[in-house]
Amino acid sequence: IATGGGVVLDPRNLADFRSGGLVVCLTADPDTLLARVAHNRDRPLLEAEDRRRRIVELLAQRRPIYEAITPAIDTSALTFDQIADEIAARYESFRSTFTG
Repeated sequence: IATGGGVVLDPRNLADFRSGGLVVCLTADPDTLLARVAHNRDRPLLEAEDRRRRIVELLAQRRPIYEAITPAIDTSALTFDQIADEIAARYESFRSTFTG
């Protein structure tokens, strides 16, 4: 399940996800995030004159929550295929802890 970054603001959501399996936090630096949403105007939380500043603010507010989620993968310099490979590797490691 891929969620938006704000879903973890309610601790019950994170607890629900963790009870069902592996939770991976995908992170990126503000410039990468800005580039990824540059043409997307359907982002209510980014409705601001300075979208980069707003991204920095949101990341700062959520940093303690995001840092508590492990594993985390910084996707700033990764392709989609590399991100998928990283998630698959983390899943295999997670799964092997239960299957011996």
